[in-house]
Amino acid sequence: MASFRELYLDRRVAIMLPLGFAAGLPLLLTGGTLAAWARDAGVSLTNIGLLGSMSTVYALKFLWAPLLDRFALPFLDRRRGWLIMFQVGLMGLISLMSLFSPAVTPWTLAGIALGIALLSASQDIVVDAYRIDVLDDAQRGSGAGLFVGGYRLGMVVAGGLAFYLADHGFSWSAVYALMGLCMIVGIVATLLAPSAPATISPPVSLRESLVVPLRQLILRDGAWAVLLFVMLFKLPDVLGNSFSVPFLQDIGVSKTQIGAI
Repeated sequence: MASFRELYLDRRVAIMLPLGFAAGLPLLLTGGTLAAWARDAGVSLTNIGLLGSMSTVYALKFLWAPLLDRFALPFLDRRRGWLIMFQVGLMGLISLMSLFSPAVTPWTLAGIALGIALLSASQDIVVDAYRIDVLDDAQRGSGAGLFVGGYRLGMVVAGGLAFYLADHGFSWSAVYALMGLCMIVGIVATLLAPSAPATISPPVSLRESLVVPLRQLILRDGAWAVLLFVMLFKLPDVLGNSFSVPFLQDIGVSKTQIGAI
């Protein structure tokens, strides 16, 4: 039976906490936090709903996941090379958002938000694969737990802390600039993270990366029912969350209170 040290203090497991933080941070910055900024700027609910639709990108990440599995960048290693590229890109785009206004340049801001969602979804793909590569079977539960804990912490910073700052003297632009700097946590974690075992080889072709595993999945008994459930069970939340923060703002709930919630 694995010890507490092996399950939580091993470097391969402990690094999942900051990697989870970096994965969770961008989510609300293109969701509820962006909706609050847009509502404060006087953007209509229709356009806020369009901004909220950026989150659908996360549901489509399976489309380009095989490419990230098949190919590697010529630095660091197969997983960490992609991770560092996505994290630096996220840091830049989140900071770039601070230079624009939802009221003055809504389409520019929407384009940047779409770029953040794409990079964030791609980071999720790679960090999940990295976790599978580096952790032993006995460590995968604790590793997933630390990752999810870090992910939630990133959401608290991008949600609760961001709302609190925006209600206490910080402009939304300053808040987004600060959120961009927070991505340094993921960059440092990726640089310090151990490489995946050299014995793990990438697929030799896109067919092996995409067609073979997809065929194995859809031929399983009940696979289509499970896939349909996974696709639909969160749909009401995704659609409703775009409007929950503007609703709270419209009925007089302060940003500090929303952040606490």
